[in-house]
Amino acid sequence: MTIYPPISVLNEYVNFLETFRRLNEMAYGANQPASHNKIVNTIDNHWYAAIYYTGSKPGFRLLEPYVYGSGFVGPKSGIVTHEDKFYLRCYVILDTQKDPLVKKQFKKQKGMRRKSVSQSGAKLGWRLMRVDLIKSWQPIRKKIQSTRPYYNANDKMIDSIISSF
Repeated sequence: MTIYPPISVLNEYVNFLETFRRLNEMAYGANQPASHNKIVNTIDNHWYAAIYYTGSKPGFRLLEPYVYGSGFVGPKSGIVTHEDKFYLRCYVILDTQKDPLVKKQFKKQKGMRRKSVSQSGAKLGWRLMRVDLIKSWQPIRKKIQSTRPYYNANDKMIDSIISSF
């Protein structure tokens, strides 16, 4: 014969789980699409971000967001195109355990090792991403300690900069 707990105990447990979920979202942010406010807040606080990008090679990426703005400036022509699109200049971390600048921050925490998808497999992780192709944006409330080499707050490929590191 199986003995079940009273309904009141089950309801209490369900309420506990819902409260825990809400507190977790408040502390770490809900896993939602990228929005203007979330991106600006992440850059202003110098936090990392975990995203799901649907561009040329879809997949999860861990990144350091540095510059956010609208309009793409062609590198050779200097002509502004896609004025209605938003762009993010970021540094994609290919593997937290192999990157010396982030290794200590993500060290020895279960489940915190992150590997990013890379179409080119390039060693240097600077990327310019279209924000409308970011389907999930999760700020990671760990401070980026210093900017990466070749960082430029006045990114010449973004026409109108809204926020920068």
